[in-house]
Amino acid sequence: MSFVRSLFRDRSVAYKITLVSIIPIVVITVLIVIITTGSLMESARQRTRAQTLKLTELTALSMANSSVMYNKYLLDSFIDILGRTSTILSALVVDPSDFRILAHTDHKLDGRIYEAHDLFRDRITITEPEIQVIPTSDRNVEIVIAPIIFHLKVYGYIVVTYSLEDALKQATTLVRRIITIGFLVLVSGVVLALFMGRLISRPMKALALQAEKIGRGDFRHILVYHSQDELGRLGQSFQAMAHDIDSKQRQLSSMNTIADRLYRSLSMTEVIQRAVESMALYSGSPSVALYMLNPVEQHLELRADLGFSDETRLGARVLPLEGSLTGLTIATRDVVTSDDICSDTQIEPGVRDLLLKNGLTSVISLPLIYENESIGAINLIFSVPQQIDLHERKTLLSIGKTIALAIVNARYVERIKAEIEERERIEQELRRSESRYRALFEDSPISLIEADFSLVKKHYDQLTVQGVTDIGAWLIQQPVALHYCMTHSTILEINKATLSLFRCESKAEFFRLVEAFQHKSPPSEPTEELISLVQVDRSFELETVHYPPDQDKVYFSSRLNIVPGYDQTWSRVYLSIMDISRQVIAQQELLTYQEHLEEMVRTRTRELEEAKERAETADQLKSSFLSTMSHELRTPLNSIIGFTGILLQGLAGPLTAEQHKQLGMVQSSSRHLLSLINDVLDLSKIEAGQLELLPGPFHLPEFLEQLVHSVRPLAEKKHLQMTLSVSPEIEQIVSDRRRVEQILLNLFNNAIKFSESGTITVDCRLNEGYILFAVRDPGLGIKKQDQTKIFNPFQQVDTGITRRHEGTGLGLSISQKLVEMLGGRIWVESEWGQGSSFFFTLPRSVSKGEKNETDSSDH
Repeated sequence: MSFVRSLFRDRSVAYKITLVSIIPIVVITVLIVIITTGSLMESARQRTRAQTLKLTELTALSMANSSVMYNKYLLDSFIDILGRTSTILSALVVDPSDFRILAHTDHKLDGRIYEAHDLFRDRITITEPEIQVIPTSDRNVEIVIAPIIFHLKVYGYIVVTYSLEDALKQATTLVRRIITIGFLVLVSGVVLALFMGRLISRPMKALALQAEKIGRGDFRHILVYHSQDELGRLGQSFQAMAHDIDSKQRQLSSMNTIADRLYRSLSMTEVIQRAVESMALYSGSPSVALYMLNPVEQHLELRADLGFSDETRLGARVLPLEGSLTGLTIATRDVVTSDDICSDTQIEPGVRDLLLKNGLTSVISLPLIYENESIGAINLIFSVPQQIDLHERKTLLSIGKTIALAIVNARYVERIKAEIEERERIEQELRRSESRYRALFEDSPISLIEADFSLVKKHYDQLTVQGVTDIGAWLIQQPVALHYCMTHSTILEINKATLSLFRCESKAEFFRLVEAFQHKSPPSEPTEELISLVQVDRSFELETVHYPPDQDKVYFSSRLNIVPGYDQTWSRVYLSIMDISRQVIAQQELLTYQEHLEEMVRTRTRELEEAKERAETADQLKSSFLSTMSHELRTPLNSIIGFTGILLQGLAGPLTAEQHKQLGMVQSSSRHLLSLINDVLDLSKIEAGQLELLPGPFHLPEFLEQLVHSVRPLAEKKHLQMTLSVSPEIEQIVSDRRRVEQILLNLFNNAIKFSESGTITVDCRLNEGYILFAVRDPGLGIKKQDQTKIFNPFQQVDTGITRRHEGTGLGLSISQKLVEMLGGRIWVESEWGQGSSFFFTLPRSVSKGEKNETDSSDH
């Protein structure tokens, strides 16, 4: 086999075909020559042998019938006749009794004993002798022995020695001719095999060469073999295969190009946009749109487009699944085309009009398929009809699957990134939580002990399997079992507060203390606290008995909690212990206080009565002080203001410009000081309950008009406008005119003070039986956190070293108190930097107070 493989290994097809053709021809030709030669040689032998046998047999028969055995002359004649045959070398007659030669072709040998009698000694004893052939040492010489029988008696034997050389020479001549013919046939077969090998291998070489070119990506030269035989069909198949490979190569190239662009980004938005751009480059389409299926809303949403106008993008933003070309693509999961959208009922009318408006007339819609499900579609929109063949359809489907896979991968990547970020956030939170827990555990002022009760839980489970239902009652009856649970609970960790609580220097000391407690003898009478401890079931209190007698008694409050997630194993249990000695002592003291409560109440009552007397005395002193300050402060200020006015009017003589300016500043400062004193005294009177209202009827619209007119010059000085709006149904009102005026003037002055430009609006209307006043200004506004402070005494929004506006901060506080005394309420609505609106309400009628105002000249 290795020799055969070596003959064919790395050989050309022509060589193999030639060799396969020549070998049978050579073998057959050689076999034919060998077989024919052997047959001819054997045939010559057989023919010579048959002739000799026949001749010998006839001679023996003739000699028997002629009784030549008794006639030496006749015997010699017969022998001589045999000897003249060309193939017979010698002939003799032998006496059967003593093997003496009776007649010989060489008469010199007559009468001698036949030397080769041993060759046929056994044959003369045959009962029925017959003619026989005896081979000799010479392959071309044979001996024929024929008995001479007469009346069933053998009178002698004819021994004929003949040669086969003449017959073999004739056969050899014929064999030479046959070999020559065979050689010619062999040469002809070899030539024919070479020709057929070349004839057959030529197209195969061409196929191999074309295959190499195809392997290098060269599809320019396609093999053409015009024949209907197998090679012709092979060539046609190869040509079809090459065309298919070329198509698939272009398909793979396009898909690789698109896939390379898509997989460069892991953002789904970028992948979708790149898919649209890649399909535009691949198809040459002027407009491309990518729709994604919304399985919840059951419609298609436009996710990316190229070449759409804003109007088209808005009109084609959402497409239905049923009744649209794209929806049909989603449903069939196949490429759907429309050569003329004008007459295609699958195109929505609104979308059709928008496409035709942009000169687009045909659509190719390919599905985006992932795991045999459509997740969206891409529409290639052209201005001229497009025809696609089967290969192009398959290419578009493959591209759609590639885009779908990229979109799904990007979606998965975004989801995985979100999950990773969430997991990292959770892990960080867990680490921070663990860190905080460790910090809280270690630094907690409460004693915390972390323990492992898993062996206790297993013991409980075994008791439950054995039929124990009330383990607490069972433990009370079994102190040994309770002791077992105590010794099989393990403390894992403690904090510093535990060491401080149990007065231990180190954790080792605390663990030795616990170990000593656990290994005490079983309690003779189990306490409820120990039962609760080993059952991990509730809070309980323990009174320590471990401290030396010279120390105070300490009370503990303990609580056990199983960490969530360890309810089935009890491998993490927290025991919190609080020192409640102070609470216990306080309760004891409280009991003592309760016993002396009546005496304490009487003592406190006496103290309150004394404080009341001191407060009434202070109130009287305050009233006296206010009365004195009313005359002592305001009277000289009024004089200063009056005399300053006389000087400014020139009644005491002319003034220079600088004197007029300085006296004006004195008058302004005096009036400001008088206003401040009036505000302070008014607030004091209101708080002391000495301010009494003097209600009376007055015409509200006329009153408001006069009041606005009086402050309008001050507003115009700051380039501010003031407008007034009063509802027609408001006419007369019964209230304290002076206090209403004071409230409004405070609001007007604040509006003017805190505004730089714009219009101040005053509005008055009826609202649910009350009169609603509104003063709106375009000033700097009030922050939310300051809106509740501005009604407090001495509070201003503009405070600190950057303060730009004067005032004591009493105006709004006095206004609030006056509004409430008149039966209404006041509030503010404001946004910082956008102005403020102050509102207050008054009833249409106010009753007269019980006490009259004593000093009518206060204001």
